[in-house]
Formats: sequence, C-alpha cells, structure tokens
Amino acid sequence: MNTDELKQQLLAEKELLEKELATVAVPDTHAQGGFTAKEDDFSNEPASLDPVELGTELESLARNESISNTLEVRYNNIVSALVNIESGTYGTCNTCKQPIESDRLDANPAANTCKEHMG
Repeated sequence: MNTDELKQQLLAEKELLEKELATVAVPDTHAQGGFTAKEDDFSNEPASLDPVELGTELESLARNESISNTLEVRYNNIVSALVNIESGTYGTCNTCKQPIESDRLDANPAANTCKEHMG
C-alpha cells in the first residue's frame, strides 16, 4: 500500500469537495466538520415572494440540503482518513481492527472498513 500516493488522492478529493460544498452550503460553526445548506440567491425578499416563488425557494433549499448532506459525509470520511494517516492508524478496519485490503483502499482511499464489514 502506497500511503503517500493515497494521501495525495485524498487531499485532491478534499479540495474538490470543499469547492463543491461551497456552492450549496456554508460551514456550520456549531458542529465541527458540519455544513448547513444555503439558500440560492433569489432577487426578491421572502416577504414579497408569491407562493410559486416561495415554493421554488424552498425546493432549492431542500435540494441544496440533500447535496450538502451527501458531500459532507464524503468530506468527513476523507478528513478522518487523513487524520488516520498522520496518526499511523490508516488502513485499519474500524470494526474488526484488521488491515483493510489494499484493493479496497485503491478503489476508495477513504474506506474505514474491510470488505467484510463494508456497508
């Protein structure tokens, strides 16, 4: 297992995810590693929106929240993998504490479980 190469892949994906997250969310100051979906920029103030515009705005917020939640999970898995690399525990299954198969880490450098325990 080439940890340096996997670390570079993780860092590149982390940077990409940060850019993607910035389009739909802002960091949540109350939760470490958390994000809060942001509303799309509508030109009207909420009080002046007609029901159709308000519905569109709410739909947009729900879409951003869904995207943000998916990206946030991946982002936090990558951050965790990078922390594990620094602490020397990278590549160990969180469930059984056995080494994670190298082909699994090649496919998903942020994997935190072996094939037997992946879910």
